[in-house]
Amino acid sequence: MRRLGWKQYILSKQKRFGIKLFALCENSSGYMFNFTIYTGAGTDYGTKYCKEPITSRIVLSLIGPLLDKGYRLFLDNYYTSIDLIDKLVKRRTDCVVTMRINRKGIPKT
Repeated sequence: MRRLGWKQYILSKQKRFGIKLFALCENSSGYMFNFTIYTGAGTDYGTKYCKEPITSRIVLSLIGPLLDKGYRLFLDNYYTSIDLIDKLVKRRTDCVVTMRINRKGIPKT
């Protein structure tokens, strides 16, 4: 394998170096509908969502073709924000999420 300039170092993994993918997969079968290879700061997520925060840009670029079709999206807390949930719900996409309590827009308890 040739050297990759965008190989990722992930301290928490047993194999610490690798290629990072962002993938949209079907829940029960694991079928990968869409994916993006992370190549660093220059990763192309398309121009349609260029004004969104990076995590929202990742999600919206992957699920873009499925918006307005009534799907349900499951998100990890890394990608979840109130603004993203609002955008997805307005586009007929339900969300099941985990949420960090210190996220912007979450009321203090």
